[in-house]
Amino acid sequence: MYGETNIINDYRVNPPDYIILRDRSTAEHGVEFGESYGLELVQWIYENYTLHIQIIPSFDKNLFGVQLLKFAPEQSKKSENRKTGKKLREIFSDDH
Repeated sequence: MYGETNIINDYRVNPPDYIILRDRSTAEHGVEFGESYGLELVQWIYENYTLHIQIIPSFDKNLFGVQLLKFAPEQSKKSENRKTGKKLREIFSDDH
């Protein structure tokens, strides 16, 4: 039920139509999403979703704000989506 692998497996079987990502730090919990946990989930999301709407832009060039991603695995291999996913992985892998 819990755990990154179980979440990914559930999403593979029944993927949500949309996912919202927010660039909020979780450092107050002693871990950072995409850095301390969630690396495989972030990768899976960007392999299967494309940017649908930039809900809230970030005023910090190193962050991405709030994004609504749409399930579109056939389109996710396009270079723009890979570039966005790479940027997200870079953001989460850097020290905050």
